[in-house]
Amino acid sequence: AAQQQQAAAQQQQMGRLLALQQNHERQGHNARQHAAGGALLPLCKVMPGHPQAQGPQAAALQLLGQPVPVGDFPPAGLNFLPAAGITGEEVMGLSVANLNDLQWFYNQQFPGNVVARRNSFLRFLIGNLALGDVQ
Repeated sequence: AAQQQQAAAQQQQMGRLLALQQNHERQGHNARQHAAGGALLPLCKVMPGHPQAQGPQAAALQLLGQPVPVGDFPPAGLNFLPAAGITGEEVMGLSVANLNDLQWFYNQQFPGNVVARRNSFLRFLIGNLALGDVQ
């Protein structure tokens, strides 16, 4: 039983590392796209679980099995974060409910007032670079 638990833990860690690598590649792409005014691709989920205090409001998230596995991307029906991408300008138009749903999906905090939260999500998509540092 201990070997099974160890194998499961190693498998989870490997899945998380693969998700981190995939996101790193997308964040590099997104940083270049942001500098050119293009669409930023969604990242996959890296942090396991979900915040306990809230559930998702978007129907597309409510339909997901819980917990959403590490490595999954936001569902296709999530209209405020399409698979084809979102521009920086569109990120700056996300509502509090949108940001709460993104926090729930990614299990990642985007803190502060609504403007700070939008900027935090934008930095998340482009690799946590300061916006002035994007090349």
